[in-house]
Amino acid sequence: MVMSTPAHQPSRPVAILGGIFCALTLLTGLARSEALHTGDPHEVMAGYLRALPAYVQWPTNTFATPEEPWHIGILGLDPFGGMLETILHDRQAAGRGFEIWHATKLKDLPPCEIIFIAGKDAEEIKIILKQLGSRPVLTVSDHDNFLVLGGIIQLQARATVRMAINLDRARAAQLTIPGKMLEVASEVIENGERRILKN
Repeated sequence: MVMSTPAHQPSRPVAILGGIFCALTLLTGLARSEALHTGDPHEVMAGYLRALPAYVQWPTNTFATPEEPWHIGILGLDPFGGMLETILHDRQAAGRGFEIWHATKLKDLPPCEIIFIAGKDAEEIKIILKQLGSRPVLTVSDHDNFLVLGGIIQLQARATVRMAINLDRARAAQLTIPGKMLEVASEVIENGERRILKN
């Protein structure tokens, strides 16, 4: 069963706003540390999902109309517990609002610009990514081997949250990752080579 949420929630707890502030601060380059400390790493992850559409470039024909919102799919067990809906309430990126969709199987999601893959093992992730192929979808996950499996952005959450990027897969999906994001990435895969940028 798929549930669409247009991101309406009545309030924004301070702790959640702290998570999104950390992610937005990081991506705008106002902070120089790529590892952010937080009581709940999923607050920062949710902040990343809010911030990424303002940085990543999708193909010009991605949206049918100027008013069409960003579609974010949560594929698998939702780790955010309503946090994402709270963060995205009445928010916009590049002039578009947000809709959130939840499903356990890819076939049950409508077309999404961003898909966060949660609670799936390596084999399941490989199948999902193969099904997505070269569609312009920004895939994100906190799975430890997500980049190697072919995902685009891996959010590594332990005591800190770090971002790693697979540029090869982004280009295959017709997405452009700006240099500002590479400046704060902990590692990058490019031209088949994995480079550690920051320990």
